[in-house]
Amino acid sequence: MKPVTFSNADCEKIKESLADVGLDADTVSVLDPQFVPAERYPAATMQPLRDVLQQIANFYSLDKPPTPKQQAEDLKEAQAALNQILATLRRLSAGARNYPDYPEIHTYRAKDDELHALMAWKIAALQKCIDRLKALGSSSKHSRRRVLREYFRALTERWQAITIFQNEKRPLPKARLGRFLSACSRPLFRSMSTQALEGEINLYLRHVRRAQTTP
Repeated sequence: MKPVTFSNADCEKIKESLADVGLDADTVSVLDPQFVPAERYPAATMQPLRDVLQQIANFYSLDKPPTPKQQAEDLKEAQAALNQILATLRRLSAGARNYPDYPEIHTYRAKDDELHALMAWKIAALQKCIDRLKALGSSSKHSRRRVLREYFRALTERWQAITIFQNEKRPLPKARLGRFLSACSRPLFRSMSTQALEGEINLYLRHVRRAQTTP
């Protein structure tokens, strides 16, 4: 499966949808899309919004994809390899600490700790992906709508994080969020008609609004 790439025209439509809430998409940064708590892994860094949206799009791409279960297996292999590398680096780093007179040892220790924290964060992020993919099931056909909803939910979380509405006790602004979801979704689901895609977005928005107003 080829990764989905947002074109300049796609990005302009996303920018227009965010301009409705007074934001410049070119200057906004957000946390990694895998939703790993930053307080547990301080190495997690802010990224440009365009990069984050691209990563989310690649994760939920549905044009002739392998099944979610197959994707989870691929990620498990990558996670296992990263775990092995991290274990080796930690062992080597621990050995170096037996030589306190080693030149610049304190600088090396700090850099080692930073690298290890970043790798541990990435391993946890991969586990988040694996858990989500397993939850989606083993059939691409039957899980298509569920994946759509998951994609919309991921986008909604990012949207709330960068808008002034995230801390307000009122329902989400349906029209504004809908325009953002539409702009981000069209590049992924070009095989769907505009009417079908907008219908899925509207169904999702009705669900989200009810959830937001539940006491």
